[in-house]
Amino acid sequence: MRGVVILLGGLLGSGCVSTALERTPAPQTVLPAGQVHRLAGQVPQWGLAFSGISYYDDPCVRMVILSELGVKLLDATVCQNGIQVHHQLPKFPNVAVGAFARMARQELAQPCPPQQISYSDRRTRAVFDMTLQQGEKACP
Repeated sequence: MRGVVILLGGLLGSGCVSTALERTPAPQTVLPAGQVHRLAGQVPQWGLAFSGISYYDDPCVRMVILSELGVKLLDATVCQNGIQVHHQLPKFPNVAVGAFARMARQELAQPCPPQQISYSDRRTRAVFDMTLQQGEKACP
């Protein structure tokens, strides 16, 4: 019984998001194509290969993450003080949303993010390995 309590506590503790997670409808704006970055990557620990787009709109990052089959997993706007989730696939856990948000704050929250990203999330111990194709007008 004590092992179950420890396991349950570990699962609940790993799902904590340090900032507010708010569910909101997606903004009905057209993102400027030349300033949108395309990304492709994987999180080997989760067996997840993904692609997506990100758009930096100071001070927030909008990101849409797709599975390798093209299923939308996550559509969110990430700011320093919270996360607005516009769409989350029901089977996509909040732990993963938090990890993607922390990665976006650290690596994508800048006008010209690096083209190769390797980010280790301290909470989930997930490692994001990504390549980023920068928008043609976003970076000189």
